[in-house]
Parts: sequence; structure tokens; C-alpha cells
Amino acid sequence: MNKKDISLFYDFLGHKKQTEIRAIDKKSKYSKSYFCQTKEEFIRKCEELNGKCDLYAGINERCENGTTDKEVEYITIIGHDVDCHSDIEKITVASEQVKKLKEDCLKFDFKEPLTLCSGFGLWVLHKIKPIKNTPENVERIKEFAKTIKNLYEVEGIDFDTTVYNPSRIARIPGTFNLREGSKTLSFCLNDPKIVEDEELTENICSINLIKDNTEFIQIESPGECAFMDYCLENYIVPGDRHKILSSHMAKYLMNKKDKEILKRKYIQTQKGTLNDINGWENWFKKNTQESSFNCGALINFQKLKGIPLKCIGCSKYNQNKIEPRGWALSVSIKEMAKNHSLEKCPKCNTQFEFNDKLGWWKCNKCNKQGGIKKFAQLVLELQE
Repeated sequence: MNKKDISLFYDFLGHKKQTEIRAIDKKSKYSKSYFCQTKEEFIRKCEELNGKCDLYAGINERCENGTTDKEVEYITIIGHDVDCHSDIEKITVASEQVKKLKEDCLKFDFKEPLTLCSGFGLWVLHKIKPIKNTPENVERIKEFAKTIKNLYEVEGIDFDTTVYNPSRIARIPGTFNLREGSKTLSFCLNDPKIVEDEELTENICSINLIKDNTEFIQIESPGECAFMDYCLENYIVPGDRHKILSSHMAKYLMNKKDKEILKRKYIQTQKGTLNDINGWENWFKKNTQESSFNCGALINFQKLKGIPLKCIGCSKYNQNKIEPRGWALSVSIKEMAKNHSLEKCPKCNTQFEFNDKLGWWKCNKCNKQGGIKKFAQLVLELQE
């Protein structure tokens, strides 16, 4: 047992009066709840039960001795359960995606979440300002969860969208996971500053809930980018879709007269949520220097997804001489960097992060990034 991780978990939950520990024997289906008023009592009870049952805690504080959704007055913790389907090798994949999620939270001015390894999967916990437990707020949290699933779920792992009820329990890190007759210690992956995430709270509370409407939205596409118009009409298989398409769609629609209707059409076509595109839109408003199109990334994306190239008739395509066998599709940005001895940022000497598939580079320290064309311009500037 790891008392330090148990203590960190308890402090992060931040319950005022009482925390439920639920002991579960999965073989006999035995379950019993214990209610602790202090951290010391919480740790003692974990010590007493550890190794005998799987130990979980209610992530949102209940009314006295409560265990059900209706006995949760306020939601203060939102948890994502990343299921690896009992495949230990997939934990590495899940860890990489959770790391990206954590980094993106900081990039979008959210607070760092607490991340946990249960032994056979991962958890991500966001600490938000208390919001009333109402059906509408629960639906908003589920919409937020769909966005997270769309952005970070990859083959082999599953962001379980059934875990967002207010009385949800999560495994207590620092205790044993008794799955398959073994004793695997669960643990915390990080030690974030414990502070309520006001930005994320505001973001979730601002989600507009749209009633399901089977009638497809009919509106003419803007006609300024053939590929963006294509995405308004045609479903794209998930994967990197939402990071590439939703960010560019947010840029594309930002100043359009029918922006809100077009956004709804996009999420209806791509089976996403308003939060997919609103998050990007809000970020671009704060970071106007990042609001230009990366045509190379979009062309590469079309190739990777097997979509017939929509950009050939575009003036930007011709101006930049973007050929399917040229810049965006066949040039390796890694090879370009190596050939010009530019694998590190000239400003801070930090190793660049490259993505050949998307024709993309980034300096994590200076927070500068771009596509192949922008990188080529950097090469030319240094040669002058």
C-alpha cells in the first residue's frame, strides 16, 4: 500500500465532510460502503481493507452516508476512465494519450488534471468549481466527455462514456487491484497543484444543449475552401480527425455570417459535439497569431484518409505550388531538418518535435509550431 498516493488522492477530491469508500469483492459480488470524516480515517480504512477487496471512492461528495446520484448535491470532480481491455501492452498507448490530454489542458489554459494508473487502465480527474447536480449539467459533462473521447481515443483503448454519473466511484490509488487473482498496485502518475479549474468549469457550463433533431440541417456551404465544405457534408472516420478538422473548421467559420448554424451542421455531420469546435474557437480568439490555415496539414490529411484531393482548384494551392508529390505529401520534414542541421530550435536549443504524417513541427519551450512551408521559411531566414 502507498499511503502517499492515497493521501494525494484524498486531498485532490477535497471533500468537506465525508468520503465514501466502497469495498468490492468481484468474485462474490460483495459490496460494502464505509464513510470517512477525515484523511486519517480514510487511510486507516484503506489499510484495513487493502488486499482483501478492491477499493474505490466516490469522487463527488454525497449527502451523509449517501451512495446514489440523487444524493450528490454538487459535482466537483469529472473523471475519464481509459479502458485498456485487460491488455497490459495497451497501457503504454493509453499513457501516451493521457499525456497528450494533460498537455493540451495546459495549452488551453485549463488546470493540470490528476492522472492515475489502476493497474489495468488509467483515470484522468479534473477538479472543477462546484456545479449543481442537475440533469442539464450532467448532460453538459457528457458532451464534454464526448469531445475528450473524440480527441484522444485511439485503436486499442476506450474512453468509457458510461462513467459520468454524479455518484461515480474510482479506484483508490495506492491500493491493490485484485483482478485475475493477482495483486497489482494502483498509483498516481502525477502530483498536480490542487486548485479548482475555473476555466474548464466555465467552458462546461457554457455548452449549449441541442435537442436531437432527425432533420438534417440544410444550409449552403461558404464556398471558400473546397475541403472544409466537403467536411460540412461528408462524415470523416475518427482518429486524428478532430484535432485537424475541428481546429481548421473553427478558423474557417469564425467570421462567417451563419457561423452558429454551420457549426451545428459540422457536428451533426461528424457526429461530434459543439464543444469540439467551440474550444478551438475560444483558443484562436486568444491566440490570433495561430489562426492561419495549414494547407499542408490538410492536404496530408486527405492523403492519409484516402480522400480525393479537394484543393487542386484553390488559389492558395497554386500560389504555394503545393503538389501532391511535392511539399505536403512527399517531403519529410524530419529529413529537411536533418539536411539543414535544424533539428533544434535556434532560439532556445530545444529539440523540435516533428510529425512527418502531418508535415508539422513544434518547439515545446518557445511554443512555436507550423507546417512544412513555415519550417522552410525558417531554414531560409537562418541562411540569410
